[in-house]
Amino acid sequence: ASDPSTLVPCAEPCNSSFQLDTGEVSCPSCGSILDMEKSRENFLHVQQVNDFMRTPEASQTDTRKLISQLLTVKDAAMKSPGAVPPRNLHFLTLLNNLSNLHFFCAQNLK
Repeated sequence: ASDPSTLVPCAEPCNSSFQLDTGEVSCPSCGSILDMEKSRENFLHVQQVNDFMRTPEASQTDTRKLISQLLTVKDAAMKSPGAVPPRNLHFLTLLNNLSNLHFFCAQNLK
């Protein structure tokens, strides 16, 4: 069985996925190629922004600026051919951080 945290959806409308834990770099359905270098780079950015969110500096940064920064990283991480696995814990943490920032803005910045 496939580990869902290592699946990257194909950008083509074939409804298939790349299986990263097997080193698969071409879509089994349509043959599209996953850019592993770009995927690793995007994954590293996801990890870095999550690490930053746990720092005192992040807690002193304007929430709207943080949202903008995290959205940029999220958008790049979801873009093929360098996408990252959307069910990976680090990517889900990024989405959770984004949702918490949006909630903070909705509650406090009226």
